[in-house]
Amino acid sequence: PYPVQARPPLDRDDAVWSVGDVCHVGRLEARKGVLEWTLAWAAVAPETSALHFAGADTPAAVTGGRTIGAAMVEALPPGLRARVHFHGSLT
Repeated sequence: PYPVQARPPLDRDDAVWSVGDVCHVGRLEARKGVLEWTLAWAAVAPETSALHFAGADTPAAVTGGRTIGAAMVEALPPGLRARVHFHGSLT
């Protein structure tokens, strides 16, 4: 399991827990279930919730030549697409 070493909890402002945004950290790959995860979010997303992805996008055969990120956005209803944010690789 990650991380290798035990870490103390991070101090966070109470607002962090009330906003409702969800973040995925890691490369966008089909095998990680990010497409299914995005569709699940769309099914239960509150009106103020957003998705944030920190990690490199990848192409995949399962998406017909598109990147995983593009397939994720295209699978969403148009009204939710603006609430999905890709931050790319942060390393």
